[in-house]
Amino acid sequence: MAETDDPTLRDTEVDSETQAEGPVGHRRRRERLARGARLGRYVVEDPVGAGGMGVVYAAYDPELHRRVALKLLQPSLGRSGNASAGRARLLREAQAMARLSHPNVIHVYDVGTFEEHVFLALEFIDGENLARWLKRTNPSWRDVVRVFLAAGRGLAAAHAAGLVHRDFKPDNVLIAKDGRVLVTDFGLARAEGDLDIELPTAPGSGRGSQPPSLLDPLTVAGTVMGTPGYAAPEHLRGATGDARSDQFSFAASLYAALYRKRPYPADSFDAYRKLLKDGVPPPPSTTDVPAWVRRVVERGLAQDPAARYPSMDALLAALADDPAIRRRKWLVIGGVAIAVGVAAGATIRVVRTRSNDALLCKGADRKLAGVWDDAKRAAVKRAFLATDRPYKQQALAGATKRLDDRARAWAAMSAEACEATRRRGEQTEAILTLRQACLDERLRELANLVELFVAADGKVVERAISATSNLSPLEVCADVKTLLAAVAPPSNPAIRAQVDAQRQQLGRSKALFDAGKFKEAAELAEQVVAASKTIDYRPLEAEALYRLGETRVYLQAGQPAVDALREAARAAEATRYDSIRARSLAWMVGVIGGELEKPQEGLALAEDARATLERIGRDPYVESILESSLGRTYSSLGDYAQMLEHHKRALELRKKLFGEDDPNTAAAYNNVAIALKKLSRYDEALVAYEKAQQIKVKILGADHPDTAMGLVNIGSFFDEMGNVDAALRAADAGVASAKKSLPAKHGTILVGLANKGSLLGDLGRYDEAQATYDELLKTLNAEFPNSARLGRTLAAHAAYVLAPTGRAKEALAQAKQAEQMELHVVGKPNDDVAFAIYAQGRAYEVMRDYPAALAAYEKSIAIDEQVLGHDEPSIREALLGIARIHLARGKPADAVPPLERAIAILERHKIRGVWLARVRLALARALLGSDPARANDLATQAHIGFGTAVTKEERAELEAVIHTAARR
Repeated sequence: MAETDDPTLRDTEVDSETQAEGPVGHRRRRERLARGARLGRYVVEDPVGAGGMGVVYAAYDPELHRRVALKLLQPSLGRSGNASAGRARLLREAQAMARLSHPNVIHVYDVGTFEEHVFLALEFIDGENLARWLKRTNPSWRDVVRVFLAAGRGLAAAHAAGLVHRDFKPDNVLIAKDGRVLVTDFGLARAEGDLDIELPTAPGSGRGSQPPSLLDPLTVAGTVMGTPGYAAPEHLRGATGDARSDQFSFAASLYAALYRKRPYPADSFDAYRKLLKDGVPPPPSTTDVPAWVRRVVERGLAQDPAARYPSMDALLAALADDPAIRRRKWLVIGGVAIAVGVAAGATIRVVRTRSNDALLCKGADRKLAGVWDDAKRAAVKRAFLATDRPYKQQALAGATKRLDDRARAWAAMSAEACEATRRRGEQTEAILTLRQACLDERLRELANLVELFVAADGKVVERAISATSNLSPLEVCADVKTLLAAVAPPSNPAIRAQVDAQRQQLGRSKALFDAGKFKEAAELAEQVVAASKTIDYRPLEAEALYRLGETRVYLQAGQPAVDALREAARAAEATRYDSIRARSLAWMVGVIGGELEKPQEGLALAEDARATLERIGRDPYVESILESSLGRTYSSLGDYAQMLEHHKRALELRKKLFGEDDPNTAAAYNNVAIALKKLSRYDEALVAYEKAQQIKVKILGADHPDTAMGLVNIGSFFDEMGNVDAALRAADAGVASAKKSLPAKHGTILVGLANKGSLLGDLGRYDEAQATYDELLKTLNAEFPNSARLGRTLAAHAAYVLAPTGRAKEALAQAKQAEQMELHVVGKPNDDVAFAIYAQGRAYEVMRDYPAALAAYEKSIAIDEQVLGHDEPSIREALLGIARIHLARGKPADAVPPLERAIAILERHKIRGVWLARVRLALARALLGSDPARANDLATQAHIGFGTAVTKEERAELEAVIHTAARR
């Protein structure tokens, strides 16, 4: 099957709420759901945590093929008099969390009811809660502060959205294995300013009859919400509290983490009230926590809310303001200031000048007028919403937010660059000039992209979020070493003007490239390449050639891409333009070593790229390109362990560069998944595929083409593993999603239909398979005649539909046509040619021309062994075909060796499901006469392996084999 290219709490430790006792002193009993039970579309796995409101289960979402965490309201609570309150609180949690989109807040996917259950479907986090992490790691105070700063940012994000958590504590903070820190359990959250009033109890009375929302009160009058030891004092007095109440809970949790004991170790609210009267206890005498951290905590624990910090942001700023770091910074600045003072002879007049110059550093954001302002924002909105793309709203929201963030960061850096020279005297005017020139270039880049967005078509909307992610990093404009190492501009004013004009064109080419308009970007780059050769400034030629080469990489141009990149590297070498040389070489490694299948040449180029990077210092972006390129190179070598290592390094670099929720990161997860699959580490591969898919769904939307492609890839994965049912569901969903926004000739639709057709044929659903192939072949004949893709489809149609339904002569002619078409396109036998010959074997087998069928199957295997290796799982079908012929000829002993080989290959690659079941069933038939006991075992295993993906013929064969074996 083809593949397109390039949790909540896992900790089983219960929280403090689990230990709460009922009126007669017995711990509350929880009803558990059985493994395999369904809630809506979700399949329950195992319980992974519990709390006062319910139980958390690991579960599987078969529609989006990802693991989730299901948080269920206790069924017993749902049947009690508190049912409406319990359900409302759980729904409130979903509504509260759905309003948040922040890296430090758990992500909510879904909320619903099923029979007596109310549930949340949440992001599944493989990790542990903060309380357990503290016990397990015994972290330093600096590590504690680092984790709490991250959790605090999540809490601050809730406050910014107008929400108050009201139950922040270590049990409600998760630490994932990948290091992420996430705030969860917003079940007591409310919109700031709500009042606690008594709930109506009569059905239909007042607001109680309406669906719960964040504006609905949930707390019965006089009830204290939160947890003893962490709840703010005002909660104990019956006040609703606000963001400053969360601040108290945060400070109490931080105190407990720093000093390994709670400030108020009470197990009941009565005991808690008494302890609060004594004030904040002093820290242990042996602590190494500095006094400035203690002061931050103590202010957060103030009894009077007005005495606390004005906001969580203010508390976090104080907690991050480490005096030791500040002193080191000022020592450096002081040294620079002294040197400047000695050299220039500091005078009162200089100080006054700097004071006046500080005014020049105000208003950097005014430069954004006409680039990204309210008028441009409105114009982009009109353009995006005018397209027919179903995901346009999500694309608009995501792109707008990223452009807003970029504009703010640009203005802040521009002001900082100015102040560093004219206010603080940390850098010279020459450095300021370099930094501002870099920032001006970034501003032009932003302007070019916005202009494309203003005139957006469907393609631009499709690539909008990726385009904003790929804007050149601002950090370079603060890296003085890099700026000083840059190639000097031409000294001749006339030449400089020509260079500036051509660089403007290159900027437009990059914007087109980022927006996915690769052909237009390449055409513009070619024009600049031609113009650069007439200008006496070689660095411009290097830049233009690099832009052309990178664009050709995305056009999958192969050798023409290498030619442009090689020329770029040479031009860069001639002018010591190391950044362009490093980028050019990094891309060349992947094209030569992977696409052109010249791995040794690619590896040699990688050494040159690393040497250039050593000269210029670290460049994470170029390193990520190089690591990904090396992953593709080692793939062509068949060294999948090295392939995995390089793709994992690329993933870590991209996560640091772009963050977790970014298309670049999703693509890196997908590459890791492919490498894991090649190493037969299928469980890990599925996790990586699902992670890539989660990111795509979250940032791009369920109907985005990249999301559809992800589903098609996951379907391919399930098919290779023998899980035909899951594979068909994924392929079907991927095709349906892709059709909403893509033309019929798009690769995602074509691959999805091809996968769907073969799967339907495998399941014996031949009418549906034929309809799928009719649709696919109509498009391929019209759009891609005489192509390798058409050849593959003709062969698959022959093997999976025509031959099994008795149209053997038609199948044979079509399979031979496919073989000739593949050879014409590729020029030499490959695995597609091998499959076309296998399809001929299927036709001969149905025609009972067994010698011809055997010859075809053996030839197919020989080609696959030569191209893919002797251990390639794809030869299972030809081995099975050989065995069927021997069985049909009444020679079961001759069928055993190819079947034993097929089983060994499948088990070595950990492939189960339908594929292993079919081979086991055939081997059971072959052994009926010689080893009926083993035949019975194999047939039983095959029965389990088939599951629901068994055809009528296979079921009848199973029953016959088991019945015959039992009699013997």
